[in-house]
Amino acid sequence: MSQAQFPVAPDLAALERGSVLAPRFDAAGLIAAVVTHAQTGEVLMLAWMDAPALRRTLDTGEAHFFSRSRQAPWKKGETSGQVQTAATAAPATSASAPASTARSRAARW
Repeated sequence: MSQAQFPVAPDLAALERGSVLAPRFDAAGLIAAVVTHAQTGEVLMLAWMDAPALRRTLDTGEAHFFSRSRQAPWKKGETSGQVQTAATAAPATSASAPASTARSRAARW
């Protein structure tokens, strides 16, 4: 897990109000991600992201996370069909947790 894909904010003001996404990953290389419903604002989930998962989410528009129990990346809905499409992605206060709004797509049988 590496944070080399994202810049480091030079100071607290840049971290909290800067125009560049500069997430603060913890010592394990993870950051908590809060996902809310795009229309209602309801909290859907809290999950963990490493730098590659955050990059994949930003690049593809679909939610990717890092499983701490499996120590592996996972794409939301890969097995359940409940894919989350990222409507927005922005750092929350102090960039300690990305806040993302999502739209869920149910599996079609």
